[in-house]
Amino acid sequence: MEAIRDLAHDEQVAAEATTRLLHRPGVAFKAMTDDRARQSVIHAQVEQGRQAREEFERASELAPIIRHFERTAEFLDLVGACHAFVATTNRGVPGLRGRTLSDDEQVVLAENIARVRSALG
Repeated sequence: MEAIRDLAHDEQVAAEATTRLLHRPGVAFKAMTDDRARQSVIHAQVEQGRQAREEFERASELAPIIRHFERTAEFLDLVGACHAFVATTNRGVPGLRGRTLSDDEQVVLAENIARVRSALG
């Protein structure tokens, strides 16, 4: 291990050696059982994705169109969530009509209504 560490002191050499070793399925499998190695790989993937996204948004003429679609999709997701909330509430409320809620039930309901308002606020 010490010899490999000495040879791979240079980042470029270490990256090339690691890439080649990870092409071996057994090595890749074993490497992913190490939590620190797996987290490093995940972090690198996220960072590469973020950099690619930034480059696309900076350089692509399609970026404004994509952003518009994304905002529309986010809006539609919110409308869908509101619709699902209303539909679920409409199914549940009739069964509660005429029933007196306990103090605990009222507290839970008030807390959840506050959370909904906060999410929309």
